[in-house]
Amino acid sequence: MRLKCSLLLSANLITSFMLGCGGGVELPEPVSVSGKITLAGKPIDGATIAFSAISGGLPPEYRYLTTTTDGNGRYLLDEVYPSEYQVSVLKTAEPSTQLTGDMVMANDNVNELAAFGDSSPLRAMVSDTASAFDFELKAPKKK
Repeated sequence: MRLKCSLLLSANLITSFMLGCGGGVELPEPVSVSGKITLAGKPIDGATIAFSAISGGLPPEYRYLTTTTDGNGRYLLDEVYPSEYQVSVLKTAEPSTQLTGDMVMANDNVNELAAFGDSSPLRAMVSDTASAFDFELKAPKKK
């Protein structure tokens, strides 16, 4: 009788453990996020837009998404899970065709976007009812 109770208890514990571990995190439905990025009223073409989750609850593979703006400054990200995100806007300098050697001059947009990189103040609270985010960036004051 004692052996039978021990086996039954062990079976229940194993079943409970398997059911509890197999479910994983239950995520809300993802949404598509879109918007427009402008700098001093002009669209930014070819900028990388990065959404980095800053609130907890999302598995690592869903915390970071990127896309590139089109000629009108528009962007679209699919499969974004509701959460609060830091939004970064990055653009690399394009090499000039007039220069020779290894020297590359940065274009104005690269310097003007520096404040919106890794420590960007831009935020987006994505939800099933909020998925469009336009950002009007202002260039830093020149010293």
